[in-house]
Amino acid sequence: MHLKNILLLFCVALYFLQCQGALPSYEERAIIFDIVKKYEKPDGIDIEGDGVRTINFEGVKDIIKEVLPKLHKHKELTSLSKLEMIGSSYKYTLEQVQTFAKEYLQLKELGPVIENTLKELFYQYKFGHRIKFHDLKHLLGLLRSGKVVEEHPDAEFPYLKYPKTAVPYKLENSVYKFTIKEVESIVIQHLYHGSFI
Repeated sequence: MHLKNILLLFCVALYFLQCQGALPSYEERAIIFDIVKKYEKPDGIDIEGDGVRTINFEGVKDIIKEVLPKLHKHKELTSLSKLEMIGSSYKYTLEQVQTFAKEYLQLKELGPVIENTLKELFYQYKFGHRIKFHDLKHLLGLLRSGKVVEEHPDAEFPYLKYPKTAVPYKLENSVYKFTIKEVESIVIQHLYHGSFI
């Protein structure tokens, strides 16, 4: 009898752990990539004349509908507000923020002053071991306004360079057209509870 209870508890724990933001496996990512890639064809993509292929919100919904049964998931994307919730759920580690800061400041390495300033700001905002997009923008703004960025006064952060910053940036600005990499990021964020590539 005790063995049955232990086995049942183990199965329930395993089920809940499966839903706790684990990264997708290589096979699951390959499935997602293959389905997203199918939408790169002209009939599934909106081409705006600049050579950049994008998928609109309806295409993102269609991709998620197609991915769900293949990954044995049951989490449809039903509305624009749910997509915006996905965008607001992106979080960034200190290492990612350091990468973004290097890009923003056009540096190969952050010096000790910038590194310490960045860590201080990060730990003011952190949610667990990550910060949210809104906090990332504010943190980068503080770096820019402080004397830390005097060397590059006109620098702007290239939000669209990274899918993890492009998606929330676009959603915040009501732009609902996404690149292939951004759609992969949205699908993974939506289905794997905040995990990221």
